[in-house]
Amino acid sequence: MLKNQKGYTLTELIVVLLLMSVVSLFAFQAYLYIQKRYVEWENDNRAAMVIMRLTQGLEEHIGRANRLMIAEKSSLELRDTKGVLIKVEAMDRKLLIGDRNMLSDGALLQQVDFEYSSSGKPEVEGNTGAIDCVAYTIVFSHGKKIYSCKGSIALRKLNTFNITGTV
Repeated sequence: MLKNQKGYTLTELIVVLLLMSVVSLFAFQAYLYIQKRYVEWENDNRAAMVIMRLTQGLEEHIGRANRLMIAEKSSLELRDTKGVLIKVEAMDRKLLIGDRNMLSDGALLQQVDFEYSSSGKPEVEGNTGAIDCVAYTIVFSHGKKIYSCKGSIALRKLNTFNITGTV
């Protein structure tokens, strides 16, 4: 009878140990899942900060433009109200405004497109109207995801045409 009693408690002990290991395995899997989701959320948060800094920088520099000097699909040069030449270009997977990279170290530029419009109409060759809006599409990768940022910036018009009345 003593032998049966020992065997029975040993079986119980083994079952308890197996149950504890299964529970700890599920707990570890839950921890890994939560950690993975947190890392993804953190990367998305950093990418959102990159987008905010990017749009603020573009608005700050392009919005002050007095005159566009070179307007291409992937870069532009402009003079601000103080006459300072500002160059916006893609170089080495970075978006540079002047010498400053507008993307963070973890973000790599994939594509940049600028579109120009004059009085609400897209700027086409042969149309010499004043450009009053610059639309942009910027695609960059951060971590394992690719993000896209689209927006437009109205240029401050310093030279106004077709004024009637006395100035």
